[in-house]
Amino acid sequence: MKKTLLFLFCFIGVAVSAGAQEKASWLGGIIDWIGRPNPKLDSLAVYQPAPRWNVTLTGTGRQIGVMQKSSFSTMSVKEENGTFIEFTYPGSVKLDLQEKMYRGVGAYVGYGKLSLGMSTEIGRKSAQKNRSFSFDIVSSGYGLQFSYYDIWQPMEYDLLLGNDETDPVYAHRQGTSYEPGNLKMFIADAFYAVNQHSFAYSAAYKGSKIQRRSAGSIMLYSKYLQGKISTDPMDVISSWTDHLIHYTTSQFSVGAGYSYNLVAFHRQPVDRQTNRGLRNLTFNVTAIPLLTAYGHLSSSRAVFNEERVVVGEERSSTTNSSAWLNFEARAGMCYSWNQFFVGLTVDYDSFSFQGKTESSREELDFEDIKTNGRFHKWMAVLRVNMAF
Repeated sequence: MKKTLLFLFCFIGVAVSAGAQEKASWLGGIIDWIGRPNPKLDSLAVYQPAPRWNVTLTGTGRQIGVMQKSSFSTMSVKEENGTFIEFTYPGSVKLDLQEKMYRGVGAYVGYGKLSLGMSTEIGRKSAQKNRSFSFDIVSSGYGLQFSYYDIWQPMEYDLLLGNDETDPVYAHRQGTSYEPGNLKMFIADAFYAVNQHSFAYSAAYKGSKIQRRSAGSIMLYSKYLQGKISTDPMDVISSWTDHLIHYTTSQFSVGAGYSYNLVAFHRQPVDRQTNRGLRNLTFNVTAIPLLTAYGHLSSSRAVFNEERVVVGEERSSTTNSSAWLNFEARAGMCYSWNQFFVGLTVDYDSFSFQGKTESSREELDFEDIKTNGRFHKWMAVLRVNMAF
């Protein structure tokens, strides 16, 4: 990772020098794209500072998790007065995997639209194991964002059998799994602002553009999410769901919403190169309902040998879900003065999934398992930036 970042920084430096000497070259074109102002933006509505090298320090807080509930009904036999009676009773297992509060700090170096860097967790660990990666390109009117999370954490469970305490099989257990569960999640977002004339989405989130007067825009949005939930096959909670140890969901959503920049105050700089005299405070609120047009859920079951040792796994079922609604919300603020800015971003993601898995225990009249759940993520990021 360090070698990769060093190579990228060297590449940018070489590109800047080459662009200054040979504007017609392809390197010059890249540098021109990184630093050039957006010609579509009205200069009276959006101020575009000259591109400069800058350093950003970040502080991040977040929580990521998943809640999953598996419901089923099964048949049992009881004896009454010498007679064996079959009866059916319901059951459900609710699993909750959530990291504790994640606290991280980072440092980034950038030029124009581009920035590169890294961050690390500080303080108490948010999970037994935790890996994450993110990358984004955010301009005034469009953006691409990618993020990946891999979290290992014990799972809270809630097992309920029977209708009430009068059932002979009634049981209600709550606790924590002996072995950690695993949550993996990949998210790709793309958005486009319809108003490319007087609205700069990046004003409240990147500081690369300065909104001079309040404006809003309809936002076109698409999202792809892939998530995987895994339980240890030797943990008792996997036996409650017919040894289903993996659930993998993928879904694609599209939607349209609205984003609005509220400019509390603005003072134009006296020098565009140094931004001396600049004063600006901008708030943004973005809300986008999403229609999940495609949803796919697959599950896998552990395979045991005669000694009850796990020897592999097999795919149990796949389910294509019908369309349903999800939602995304984001808020941000940015205060700029001279060559500095301070920004705060808060966003929330919540995406549901559902499906059905055929049982492998037909001899016990164990009916199909219906599963539904929800991934959730909230994140707050504080940025302090200095251009030089």
